[in-house]
Amino acid sequence: MKHYADKKRKDIEFLVGDMVYLKLQPYIHTFLSLHMFLKLHSKFYGPFRVLEKVGNTTYKLLLPEGCQLHHTLHVSQLKKHISSHVIPTKYLPLLDATGLIKMEPGAILERKLIPWPLGQHQHSSCALVIQ
Repeated sequence: MKHYADKKRKDIEFLVGDMVYLKLQPYIHTFLSLHMFLKLHSKFYGPFRVLEKVGNTTYKLLLPEGCQLHHTLHVSQLKKHISSHVIPTKYLPLLDATGLIKMEPGAILERKLIPWPLGQHQHSSCALVIQ
């Protein structure tokens, strides 16, 4: 069985100076309930430049100033950028002190008071319409 599984696997290596995308999938599970259309959300950010190879499977990336992510990442979290045209992004999601992605609304458009059906709750709640 191991023989057949190893046929599909390949060792991924990057050279110093290569451009790679950063996969933030491990952080997405923390805010699944806050994002309605997860299929449309970005899974890869970048591209970022590889600064050095730290170990057999870890690489150090040149991330933007003020980024709260660790600069040394495993090869499974990286994807090679294949293009002659490079437009680096300076945007990475902000993280709070616990490492979760901060979700802040752009603007609150209006507030509505919503009464609950009988038998569920004794009071009404306030809902925000967010842009």
